[in-house]
Amino acid sequence: MDLWKDNELFSISNSYEQYYLSIHNPLISELGEQCNILKKIVDENGLEDEFLNRMYLTIKRSLTIFSTSLVPFHQIESIDLQDLRYKFRELKVLYPNIYQDFLKGAQQIKKLLEQEHNLLIEKVLELVNGPKLSKRAIVTKRHLKNEEIYAILERFTKNAMDISFFNDSKFRKSSDTFDEVLFIGSQNLFETYANNCPRARKTYFISYDVFPNYFKNMEVLHPFQPVSTVYKGIKNKLEQRPTTTAKIFLEEDLPSLSLLGRQLAAIEELDENDADSIEPVEARFITLENDHVLFLQVNGRYKVVEVDLKAKHVTSKPFNMLELDDFLLVFHERETEMLATVADSEILKEHAQELRNIQKSWKNRLQDWVDNNGIQTVCHILSSKYGMNAAKPQNVNYWLRDTTILPRNMEQLLKALQYDDDVVQQILLASNHILAAHRRAGGLVTQYANHVIKNSDLKNLLSQGYQIFSIPEFPGVTFSVERIVGISSEKFLVHPGKIMKVYNQSSLQV
Repeated sequence: MDLWKDNELFSISNSYEQYYLSIHNPLISELGEQCNILKKIVDENGLEDEFLNRMYLTIKRSLTIFSTSLVPFHQIESIDLQDLRYKFRELKVLYPNIYQDFLKGAQQIKKLLEQEHNLLIEKVLELVNGPKLSKRAIVTKRHLKNEEIYAILERFTKNAMDISFFNDSKFRKSSDTFDEVLFIGSQNLFETYANNCPRARKTYFISYDVFPNYFKNMEVLHPFQPVSTVYKGIKNKLEQRPTTTAKIFLEEDLPSLSLLGRQLAAIEELDENDADSIEPVEARFITLENDHVLFLQVNGRYKVVEVDLKAKHVTSKPFNMLELDDFLLVFHERETEMLATVADSEILKEHAQELRNIQKSWKNRLQDWVDNNGIQTVCHILSSKYGMNAAKPQNVNYWLRDTTILPRNMEQLLKALQYDDDVVQQILLASNHILAAHRRAGGLVTQYANHVIKNSDLKNLLSQGYQIFSIPEFPGVTFSVERIVGISSEKFLVHPGKIMKVYNQSSLQV
């Protein structure tokens, strides 16, 4: 930050104004009240009920979308009524006694989606279309697509060229100052900096009155909040209490990453025969721009796309160096399956079938042993006779997967399967060849992906926060680059098969 900006920030902190504006929409208030009712129902039925939690979060998520949208409600595309109907059919069967309470929330969502206006937009237009020319910033929690920004700008009758749009993380990283900053949402929706680090002569927090939106003094020592002494520069009178007449108050926030992560970490990998890895791994939960979520291992390295004025390229970062707004490279196929395809066609070539058959032979023998004696007996023999402490049912299932190449203690396992020493060495050699080919395939795919990105127009990536690519050399292999918009503070122990597995947040209904 240069000296001029330092001086400007210091000047603002000594004389500025903050305003907390509340808007009333009866249907928004009704939906907020219903969310409170549903939260109590979920609490009474047990917080561990995963399905009820998801249904509640679906309704609450819709409320958040309505309350922060800058398009007329009937143009909102991120709420899928048809998918909601499918979920409600299941709810009606499982919970007939509380079905009507949830149905009421769904009906309110449907009515809101039919409204052709949005009072939040009208308030923004009222502030921006004033007679005075001002340098303004509009800050939203999520990244706005270009078409959303254009739709808003078309409605400005004046001053449109003096407006900058930021999402929350971009604004925090910026050092720019403004005449006015408009936060779309209550102060609770944003981090503490929004309330106690002024970046403009006038700051507005604009939200619907179903949420508490008023000044909170964080100047005094508090165990959970940073200390701030900037409030002495506030020039307008602020009341530290709600001024709205709304009956119901909800904290305005996005669905908790920790809650979403816990629920997803607990979901069984049914598509992988309920198998588990030898050991769970420590991971954090990540949300991406395109409504996607995934787990990243905390001691892993991940490929990100760096774009600047001079170049664009793929680089590797350790997890602890990842930041919000980094562009993460994500493959659409499961990584092991994709690498197997590339390894066979590009590296192992004519030897691929022979090596895969050798690998399949010991898996078939292990499967026959399990089928004839039962998995518990097999585990007991492996642990007691061969000292394989990792021989547990979930691990045996893991070894049997096609994607498992070289499990831990494999030499002991092969001896337990009654292979001669020469055959054991042959199988180990084949497995190491396959593993090395997979590693080389990973580098090859990255090399081709880097080439594709360097020769692609990234305007969709920069405007939408995500873009999908294909690799011509490997038919069927596609990948996307997506902006990181959330990183959980909580760590989770998860199945390694969940690392980098992309989930669609909407389809999960969380």
